Amino acid sequence: MALIRSHILGKLLLGTTFSWWDFPHYIIGCLLGWLWLKFIDKLSYKSHLTG
Repeated sequence: MALIRSHILGKLLLGTTFSWWDFPHYIIGCLLGWLWLKFIDKLSYKSHLTG
């Protein structure tokens, strides 16, 4: 892990530290992403009906 995190891409993807307090943020981000995808899916479905 340290080898991956020593490069800039590894730092951007994995971060430099770990904290259990990060998990609520991950969960909120996942829920927001899921809601966004559902919204896009509804828009896509409506456009197929009208179009």
